[in-house]
Amino acid sequence: RSSPRRVLTVGLTCQLVGTSAYAGIAFQATKQAMEADYANIHFGVYEAMLGLKSGSPNLAFLLMASRFIAGMGSGLCQQFYVASCLHLTPVAERPEHTTRWVFSG
Repeated sequence: RSSPRRVLTVGLTCQLVGTSAYAGIAFQATKQAMEADYANIHFGVYEAMLGLKSGSPNLAFLLMASRFIAGMGSGLCQQFYVASCLHLTPVAERPEHTTRWVFSG
C-alpha cells in the first residue's frame, strides 16, 4: 500500500526477465532444431528440438521456468491494476468501471 512503484517495478522486471529469457531460449531451440541431422537421430525429433539428448539437456526446463517467471510478473501487475483501479475510481463510478473491466477481456 505504501510502495506501489516498487510492486510494479518488481512485476515488470519479472515480466521483462522472463520474456527475454523465453525469447533467447526459443531462439536457441529453433537454431538447434534447424541444425539437427534428423537422418541420423536415434531418438525422437521432440528430444532433438528441446535438446534433451544433445548439449543442452536443461533447455525444456529453462523454457518452462522463463514462462513461469514472465507469468508471475504479469499476474502481479494485473492484480495490482485491479486493486488500484478500485481505489482510484470515485465510488459513484465504480460499478460502471468494474463492469467495463470485467466484460472487456
